[in-house]
Amino acid sequence: MVKLEALTTNGKDVYSIELIDGQEQEWEFTCDVATGKIIYQEGEVESPADPKFQKMAKLDEAKAVSIAQAAFPGEVEEVEFELKSDGHPVFEVDIESESGAETKVEVSAVDGKILESSTEKWEIGIEEDERR
Repeated sequence: MVKLEALTTNGKDVYSIELIDGQEQEWEFTCDVATGKIIYQEGEVESPADPKFQKMAKLDEAKAVSIAQAAFPGEVEEVEFELKSDGHPVFEVDIESESGAETKVEVSAVDGKILESSTEKWEIGIEEDERR
């Protein structure tokens, strides 16, 4: 396990659990706090240059960060490159506001739409390879 976070997403409390499997693939599972059921899972890739990410992506990282910061002003703490279970590429931009609150903003790499935003309540674990 790499990291466990408690988040509020669309008014719902969830846990985000990040794991690395035996092939060094990183996965993120989102679980409903009330039921413990997995709501969805995503895989991560090292960069937006990964062929699986590039297959559908039309947006670059700078544009995705700009979209996320326009909606949620603050300092970018990390950018992750994720693939939804259907292969849809997403930039997950973690932004810390002036008040210290961290918001995770998922921006579609296909059309630039904000797919989801989550407010972090707490986090256990730190990723060594955080990207800015």
